[in-house]
Amino acid sequence: MKYFAYGSNVNARQMAQRCPGSVPIGRARLEGFRLVFDGHSRNWGMASAANIVPSPGDSVWGVLYRVSKEDLKLLDGFEHAPKNYRRATVRLAGPGRGAHEAVVYLRAARPAGQASLPYLAAIMRGALRYRFPLRYLVTLTKASGLLV
Repeated sequence: MKYFAYGSNVNARQMAQRCPGSVPIGRARLEGFRLVFDGHSRNWGMASAANIVPSPGDSVWGVLYRVSKEDLKLLDGFEHAPKNYRRATVRLAGPGRGAHEAVVYLRAARPAGQASLPYLAAIMRGALRYRFPLRYLVTLTKASGLLV
């Protein structure tokens, strides 16, 4: 099965530690959503963690991974599912031609907050490795609340 990461799991090193059996397929785009930092993460010093919310006309870039059922169980633990995030199935554009169906973690929207610098850096390392578009990197940085 496939998993779409848009937060710190876009960082290949982190994903390999969390789910050693996962295989990165490449970058992908989810249409009709936007990335927000709207929840508190114990893993990142209680700073705001990434989430995606419906937003017509917007899109979220991330990394598509091939994962096993065991990997998803591990991710459930890291994402505190179903208490914090819940799994959903989405259709993505890329990599390659055609659409991909993938599991994604999301939660109900909350008031926006500010990401921690280490959390944003983890996301940016993955975003740069997978060559997310420059325009999206700017959007990501603004959404973090760290830069005005």
